[in-house]
Amino acid sequence: ALLASLFALSLAIYLSTAQPTVGDGDSAKFQLVARVLGIPHSTGYPLYVLLAHLFTFLPLGDVAFRVTLFSAVAGGAAVGVLGLTVWLLTRDPLAAAGAALLFAWSPAFWSQAVIAEVYGLNALFVAAVVFLFLLWRRYRRPWMWASGLAVYALSLGNHGSMLLLAPALLWLVAATEPRMLTRPRNLVLAAGILALGAAQYLWLFLRATQHPPFCEHCPDTLARFAWYLSGAQFRSQFLAFPLGQLVRRLGHYPDLLLAQFGPLPVAVGVVGTIALVATDWRGLVFLALALVGDVLFALDYDIVDYGNLLIPSYLLFALGVGVGLATVARLLASVTRLLPRPAGTRVASGVWALAVVGLMLWPLWANYGLVDESSDRATLDEAETLLAMIPTDGVLVMPPCCDFYGRAMAVFYLQQVEGLRPDVEIVSFDPGDPALGVRPIYVPQDGRVVSLLAEERPAVLPRVGVRLQHVLEQHYVLRPLDSSTTPLWVALDGLPDGSLLLLAGRHPVSYSVDDGAAGSQVEVSLRRFGFRDVDWPGRGAHAMVGLRGAAPGTALVVWNPQVVDLRLRAGEPVAATGMLSPVSLHLVVSDADADIVVDGRNLSAHHWGTNLVALAPGSGDPLLMAYFDTETFLLNDVRAYRILAVRQEGGE
Repeated sequence: ALLASLFALSLAIYLSTAQPTVGDGDSAKFQLVARVLGIPHSTGYPLYVLLAHLFTFLPLGDVAFRVTLFSAVAGGAAVGVLGLTVWLLTRDPLAAAGAALLFAWSPAFWSQAVIAEVYGLNALFVAAVVFLFLLWRRYRRPWMWASGLAVYALSLGNHGSMLLLAPALLWLVAATEPRMLTRPRNLVLAAGILALGAAQYLWLFLRATQHPPFCEHCPDTLARFAWYLSGAQFRSQFLAFPLGQLVRRLGHYPDLLLAQFGPLPVAVGVVGTIALVATDWRGLVFLALALVGDVLFALDYDIVDYGNLLIPSYLLFALGVGVGLATVARLLASVTRLLPRPAGTRVASGVWALAVVGLMLWPLWANYGLVDESSDRATLDEAETLLAMIPTDGVLVMPPCCDFYGRAMAVFYLQQVEGLRPDVEIVSFDPGDPALGVRPIYVPQDGRVVSLLAEERPAVLPRVGVRLQHVLEQHYVLRPLDSSTTPLWVALDGLPDGSLLLLAGRHPVSYSVDDGAAGSQVEVSLRRFGFRDVDWPGRGAHAMVGLRGAAPGTALVVWNPQVVDLRLRAGEPVAATGMLSPVSLHLVVSDADADIVVDGRNLSAHHWGTNLVALAPGSGDPLLMAYFDTETFLLNDVRAYRILAVRQEGGE
């Protein structure tokens, strides 16, 4: 009942905040490969792909949403198993529910349960393996040990980081029943089960030889397969930091825990750790080895989203939180037994239960708006707009590597899953031979090369960063193509007096509003909302709140090179504009997001770039939700470049 209740509650919240359609980057890639049984980036995730493929047949939403649904189901199951594990350790259902839901509403895990990603299933496997081995330790039933080993072997097909659990599992077995590690029959059984788990990766090779429509670094030969499984694609990012820098990164881990759980739950987790030292130090060593292994791996891995790799450590810490809640409950019970009347004991128990419920509901309220992806269709809109900008039988020329990676995956999804614009051929730009476009790494190679010189097919480059655009312009003659005709200042000047303007810009961004006509028009429009010329930050994360008709210099501007977290409660003054905010506002900007949350609802049009929201006078109802490009200042603008010619030495 506990598992089912936690699963149902967390799944309901995940579904209410789930992304409704195709995402960007890896999320779109998994939505694509799940449908076509393709091959994603190394190390392949064969189990995830096969299980997600089954979800694509459900009659719910589009294919992309069905794959996201798989993440929500796996995430809800992970929460349920976590609660069951805390109950196994404490026999306290309130502590089990509290710890599980604190983890469920932690921003890192929640954010991965509402998009198509492998981390929800990975968390489920971590929770299940820990539960089964702790269950075996308590009851010593052979089937429990075999089940734990089988689930562990199966988990290797989802994410290779499950190998990090091996030292902890070996310790637990050695500390519980050392003979398990020396009996030949047990060793043969363990080796056989683990070999079967590893055999899942043979599917990648077999499928690659069939050349599915999406096959990244297609491992269709033994040499390519060995390279692919070794993780060579990311090898330079493993163990990437010198010792001193790694130590500094490790020193930030407590801050990461605080960001996930908050100060009070972290303190309770420390209490739980101390309690385990006194009551079950062997179990504590098991959990500590698993947690430390994950933290060392994640923080010594040089990738932007290393925080997602820390999710297993947050789950393991949540077990400590559960033990801590149960420990505090026992201490309170011991104290209340000294009270002269039984009624006092009941009151104390009721107050404690309410406190735990409040503790588990607080992050649900605090994080809901930030994590909510239920209205995020920006990537879909952008990919559809880009494809619509390409002439019939045109060529979409992808930049090298990562400049267009996030949006390219959504374009591939629309083509291969939804059947949109099959006439468009997607090729890659080769800086070493700019006259040629070759098939990119994401599809099987057939040896054919598309020459932009020889073939008279209209070719389009997507929007790229300033640095890469400079490189491209050395090779191509480009004509800008813009999907939007609505400039920022036109939208702002059309808002009624008293409108509240919210702006959130993501770091890093670099632009100026005092160069040329576009900049001056933006400045004039912003002054009408209480901003001064100097109040427009040129670089870094920033959040701005102004009032239409307010005097210049009265608006609210917060700027920081990395992170901005601006909050206003309903009824609180908006700087010196003379207005009280009619709604609660939360503008949070980092290198990952630029979110504008109004009354708990995330109104950001896109999670990258610069977002704006305009609220109606008095009511605070949304009047305008958009993002804009800081070079063109066009709203919801998708930019591309038509290739008019390829530059040759001495002319075009």
